[in-house]
Amino acid sequence: MCNVCIKQIEFLDHFLIRQDFRNLSGVIAFFKFKGPLREALHAYKYESVKELANTLAYLLVKQIKENNLEFLQRRKIISVPMHRFKLAERGFNHSALLAGKVAQKLNLVFEGEALVKTKATTPQIELSGKERKQNIKNAFAVRDIGAVRGKRILLFDDVITTGSTLEECAKVLKKAGARDVWALVLAKD
Repeated sequence: MCNVCIKQIEFLDHFLIRQDFRNLSGVIAFFKFKGPLREALHAYKYESVKELANTLAYLLVKQIKENNLEFLQRRKIISVPMHRFKLAERGFNHSALLAGKVAQKLNLVFEGEALVKTKATTPQIELSGKERKQNIKNAFAVRDIGAVRGKRILLFDDVITTGSTLEECAKVLKKAGARDVWALVLAKD
C-alpha cells in the first residue's frame, strides 16, 4: 500500500466495540472496512498478495502502541482458523499469517494450531446476522488444550461484522479453560 492509500484509511470513532458478548471480554478494531483498506484486504485474501500482511500488521501494531493497549501484550495470540477445504482452496490462512506478524511485532506467543475449524460452513459474507450464528455454531474445536488452559487469549481475525465467528471461537476457548478472551480485528464492517 502506498502512503496516499494509507492516509485514506478511515478510523472508527471508538476502537472498543461494545456488543453483548457472552464469551468475549471485548473486541478491539481500529479501522472502517471501506476504501483502500477494503481493497487491500480483498487483494490480500482473495488474490494472495501476501506481502500486504507486513503493512497491515504494521498499521495494527502502531495503533495498539499509540493507544497504550499494553494489556493486549500480555496474551497469547490465536487466529480464527479456516476449514481444511477452504485452506486448500485459498492456499494460506490470511488471519494466521497476519496474526503471526502481529505477534512477532508485539513479542507475543502465537499459537497457530491451538484452534481448528472442524466443520465446513457457508461463507459468512453470504448470510444475515441470525443465519451467521447458526452457520458457525459448533464449527470450532481446541486442538491443544495445554496452549489455552489458564491463559489470557487474544483472538485475531481480519474483519468483524456481527461478531458471530469470534464469539463462537471464544466459547470454545473458554470451555477449554482460557481465563479470558479478547478479540483483535483490523476492521469493522
